[in-house]
Amino acid sequence: MLQSTVSIGKIVATFGLKGELVLSHGLGKKSDFKGVTVLFVEMNRGNEIPYFLENAKPKSVAETWIKFEGIDSKEAAASLLQKQVWMAEDAFQKAVAAKAIIALLGYTVIEDGKLIGTVCEVIEQ
Repeated sequence: MLQSTVSIGKIVATFGLKGELVLSHGLGKKSDFKGVTVLFVEMNRGNEIPYFLENAKPKSVAETWIKFEGIDSKEAAASLLQKQVWMAEDAFQKAVAAKAIIALLGYTVIEDGKLIGTVCEVIEQ
């Protein structure tokens, strides 16, 4: 059975020489992804590849330094730049701040008693 995933942000930079990355996310709080073993990177549209977290360290409310297993050089890390990052829905529910914009995913929108739809994506510009 395939598990449902949620887009949390994208990889915006590399740092260091050993494959470390900067993940820009919308979780609404500093996150070290404690308890999360895998993140999914969208290599091509609709093609999410699992990458196992070696470690993660919060940089700010919107960014986390991450290191994936098997990504051991700056060149290998560069191949993941600007890629969307997804996480399993159950892990997302535990990691997201209640007031974060992406916490609205899954909510039903009703106007004047009429069902409009369900929030399935949040695009910030």
